[in-house]
Amino acid sequence: MLLWHLDTIWERRDFMRIAVSQAAIDAEVARTISEGINTKHRELILEKLRRHRDAGRIRPDADLEAIAAVILGLGFATGFFFQVCFTQDRGLSREYMVRAAAALARGIESGRPDDEQDPAGPTQRKGSEA
Repeated sequence: MLLWHLDTIWERRDFMRIAVSQAAIDAEVARTISEGINTKHRELILEKLRRHRDAGRIRPDADLEAIAAVILGLGFATGFFFQVCFTQDRGLSREYMVRAAAALARGIESGRPDDEQDPAGPTQRKGSEA
């Protein structure tokens, strides 16, 4: 999902430059983009996440809405700002996205040993340093 954002934004980079600059100054353009593009992408991501959850690959308690928002935000930030605006290396963009996807997956995957509630809480797991 994250790599799709990189490739799609890169392929549409000229359109994205114009659309983002217009959305920043025109509320109607921003609303159109949000309703026509962002909302649809969010729903597609949620649909995929739900399928993975229903197949048992994502914990039942994972906040899919938040994960979808993070995927959208990270995809846009890295795809548009990092690659297009800041002209950073596309290979590095892909590397970051693969690493970010792995981190997200570790946090929501089902069947991990730390799925059981630890009395120390999520930031003070056994063997971790504060």
